[in-house]
Amino acid sequence: MEKYYLHLTNEQKGPFTIGQLQARWRAGEINLNTQFWTKVGGKWETMEAILDLLEPPRPVPASVPLSPAVPLASAFSKLSAKYVNPPAAPTNPPKPVRPSEVKQGASIGGWLCFGLGVLFMYFSLWSFILYLPLFLVAFILAIMALAQKRIGSGISLLLSCLVVPAVLWIYLGATRTAKTIESAARAMEQEGESMKTQAPQPPAPPKPAPPPVLALTIPSGLAASKLPDPASEKPAISDVPKEVDADTSKLQSQQSEIAAVPGKATPFQGRSSGGMDGERYPRTRMFFLSAEEVEGLNADQLRYAINEMYARHGAEFKNPELKGQFEKLPWYQPVKKRSYDDAELLFSAIETQNIKILGLRRDELKGKPGIVPGAYKESAWQRPGTKEKTAVDRANAELDHLYNQLMSSLGAQQQKTLREEKLVWIKWRDQEITRLLGEPRGGSGYRMDYWETMLALVQKRTAELKSARRR
Repeated sequence: MEKYYLHLTNEQKGPFTIGQLQARWRAGEINLNTQFWTKVGGKWETMEAILDLLEPPRPVPASVPLSPAVPLASAFSKLSAKYVNPPAAPTNPPKPVRPSEVKQGASIGGWLCFGLGVLFMYFSLWSFILYLPLFLVAFILAIMALAQKRIGSGISLLLSCLVVPAVLWIYLGATRTAKTIESAARAMEQEGESMKTQAPQPPAPPKPAPPPVLALTIPSGLAASKLPDPASEKPAISDVPKEVDADTSKLQSQQSEIAAVPGKATPFQGRSSGGMDGERYPRTRMFFLSAEEVEGLNADQLRYAINEMYARHGAEFKNPELKGQFEKLPWYQPVKKRSYDDAELLFSAIETQNIKILGLRRDELKGKPGIVPGAYKESAWQRPGTKEKTAVDRANAELDHLYNQLMSSLGAQQQKTLREEKLVWIKWRDQEITRLLGEPRGGSGYRMDYWETMLALVQKRTAELKSARRR
């Protein structure tokens, strides 16, 4: 029985018998355009060639005459002539040569939309409305290409739509932002250079004229006299700008509250802002103590203030009196076997400085051998610039004393000339300080520079007066 091979849905199926083909024909699975192959035929043909086998002719009624019978020898000779030299049947039947039924429109359209999206993204990165819809359409067409069995093109397009836009956006955004910043910096630099070249340079401030040279006749007796120590005299000409000492009263109110009357509550001794219940000296842990504050305490107050500092850090007191005093306070939490040295390890920088000053003052009041009187003052807190100002006060005292000696030895007209020269020098001194340091400003740095500059000018003026007096 002859076997038939069919080409269905782009695949070769079979073999089938003629009966199976008739069943598929009646079921509508094959039609006239369906191709088949047999070993006898040796090539692919359509079902139209065997239509008579698929649909056998209906029986003819008896009244209808039959066609004359074909002689058997003639029919056999024709059939045998057809297969005198039959071709060899292929082992694997070739697939039919016909146009592909796979559609490629989705894949082509997807890559076109993807390319346009990349192009718009490169030239207009921040115009999302231009390229985002194109990437979305390309993504949908990639899915459609997969449905049309364009597997390779569909997968590559799908991955490109997911990865390439994100990577390209990050790269272009970073590079263009860097270029924008660089160009802006370059433009600002060029603008600054052009402004420097175009804008007229302000003239340099004129240097104040030097003070007049003292042209007075100094009596010889005064020239030979010895100047007394000016440290005890109060300076009369400081003329310090208000800006330099504007914050003196505020700082003194924070760091220099003096306890002068024993037994009477003072701002340092009593409870202040931030103090705990029953705490007498909260400033010992909050601020650096000044020499004036420590000097206002007697021996008993110093003893209590020192032990209160150790009590804050849980020191265990062996003295029953001290132990009874601090056990009444709610904040005192003693730690078993915690000595004074152990508690001192917990001190802050402020407490470490203050315990040293309080201890020196206590030893001084007790008359302990080896303690230099006033040694605690060297360790006490001082406002920045205090030492420099003290040196200026001494130099001003020496200069004032020298002026007074000169005034007492001159006549009325010469005294008037000396007073005028004195005022001119004071004005020149202030102008010279402003020229060297700029306008007055806040901060401890300016304060220290101010006093150092004034000290140099005062010492120079004193030397000039002494030199004039010797002449």
